[in-house]
Amino acid sequence: MTTDPFLNRLRASDSGLYEEVLDELIELGYEDVKVRLAQDENLGEARLEQLSKDPSDRVRSAVARQPHCPPGVLSQLSKDSYDFTRRGVASNPSADQSLLMELALDENQWVRYDVLRNPNASDDVRAAASLVSRPEQLQGPLGSQPDDEAKDPNTPVETLRSIAQRTLSDINTHMLRCSLAENPSLPDDLIPQLVDKAWWKGEWRAWWRRYSTQNWASTQAFRIEETEEWVIGALAEQGHPAALLRADYTVASVGVDPVQAVMELVDSELLVYALWRELALADVVELTYWRDTVEGDRFFAQASIAEGINLMPTGEAAERILGGWSPDRDWISLEDYMTANSVIRVLGMEHENWYEIAEMDGLDHESLDNFTLGGLAHLVENFRPSPVFQITQLGLERYEDVATERDFDPEDYDTEVTIEDPDEPLACYGATPESNKLQLVRLLQEARSNILIEKWGISNHFLKCIALHPETPKSILELLTEDADVQVRTTAQLALARS
Repeated sequence: MTTDPFLNRLRASDSGLYEEVLDELIELGYEDVKVRLAQDENLGEARLEQLSKDPSDRVRSAVARQPHCPPGVLSQLSKDSYDFTRRGVASNPSADQSLLMELALDENQWVRYDVLRNPNASDDVRAAASLVSRPEQLQGPLGSQPDDEAKDPNTPVETLRSIAQRTLSDINTHMLRCSLAENPSLPDDLIPQLVDKAWWKGEWRAWWRRYSTQNWASTQAFRIEETEEWVIGALAEQGHPAALLRADYTVASVGVDPVQAVMELVDSELLVYALWRELALADVVELTYWRDTVEGDRFFAQASIAEGINLMPTGEAAERILGGWSPDRDWISLEDYMTANSVIRVLGMEHENWYEIAEMDGLDHESLDNFTLGGLAHLVENFRPSPVFQITQLGLERYEDVATERDFDPEDYDTEVTIEDPDEPLACYGATPESNKLQLVRLLQEARSNILIEKWGISNHFLKCIALHPETPKSILELLTEDADVQVRTTAQLALARS
């Protein structure tokens, strides 16, 4: 369970206004907002009962997992047609033994499994669940004992250390490392090694979730165009970090620690929306979208700053966290098209082992062509910014021959990104008060105390964006010339020189 610090603060200062804000947030009808509210450990019983009747399966499931959910509501939800809602009741430590006994006989094996895992289930309840289940159904998802141990907060620390050492010596145990990342009892001294070992998007997300709140309901309100302005004003008054990105509000002081504030702004995409959108509209950066049906989409910003200085951090982790696939990124539109680089990627994909061709004896012209195409395709796909090539007539003819023989995947194309420019953007940077800009810089600098924000270069990326922004005041640029990161300092120095 989580708690929304800004709704809690509002409840403490003005309970009437708090209830009005809750009414408005629920009335908006957005599933994610209602799920976040249902997960709030301080939400009252009357609101939980209201949300337990929601048409959304996800909302009812979130209510079912609330430890302080009223007994009558739990009883109602234990008969829900949605399996995950019944699983929520089965895993709820507040569910009474009669409810657990009913669910121990549920037709769904995972409901019965959650009853067995419930720490408050009696021996009789466990026996009933075991009696109607086959042995393999009692082992949990994938029957993975190590996975269960890695996730379980009650697993002894020495066992967690043993599991961690095993995963560090085997790169293919990434799912086990994801489970360790979710365990709040994992010793801190193991985290740097495990983060270093992460190579898969699921691992990066698991580590990010360890520290992230995954957006409070109050943060979601800033992302929704229909949210009433008085609601935004009430949350801004409580020091919500998203209000830093609104032109009409001056935030006296942000009401949470810098790591939480930055992660909220990243997870909500409000910071990406404000800075990337304005920098792209000002032709300072180019937004690139890489579609990938297997590994997931990546969306990132590129800019020519100076030799050796990259706007995006090195590696894919930041690209996945800042610009991974999102179903509601409605401020850009995408259109696929074939560029010279796309053609090279298509022609070279059949020669992934291009470097082995050079070792062959008696290279002929065709082998040399294949070696060249494979090497260029490797450059196009793996280097940022990508080199730009031209295709000869002979190359186009070869491409047309290949095109008649195969179907194209989204990743075969380049994608043109078009920025939507609404009259009233949900978030902005340039038009905000200077004091908001200064607070944002301070938050980003202080948030580097978090291992992920520091290691993946999240704060440094946004600080470079701020340095490049044409509306950043000189006083803030001068502050950034003294930043702890050399690339941030250099970017700010170059921006000062240009101004």
